[in-house]
Amino acid sequence: MGVIDPYLTEHGVLNGLIIATEDFPGWDSFGALVRHTKFVRQHHEKLSRVALVTDSAIGDLAEKLASHFVAAEVRHFPYPGLADAQSWVAQNTTD
Repeated sequence: MGVIDPYLTEHGVLNGLIIATEDFPGWDSFGALVRHTKFVRQHHEKLSRVALVTDSAIGDLAEKLASHFVAAEVRHFPYPGLADAQSWVAQNTTD
C-alpha cells in the first residue's frame, strides 16, 4: 500500500501488479487477511492485470476465482515464468 497508493494518486490507474512467491505463504494472522481483503476491495478496479507467479496450487485456484470478485484480469504463471508475467503485465490491455 505504501507504494501503490501514491502511484495511483498521481496516475489514477496501474496497468498491472505482479505477485511473485515460490510457495504461497498464507497470512500471518486473521488481521493480515482482513487487510489484504480490504486492499483488494479498494484497488481492484484500478488495476488492469494481476499476474500470480507461483508454483503453489493457489495460483490456479486464484486465477479461476478472481474473475468473480475483481475487475482485473488475473493470470497464473509458474514461478520460473517471471519474465513472461512481466511481459504480459506490460502489454497494452487492448492487445
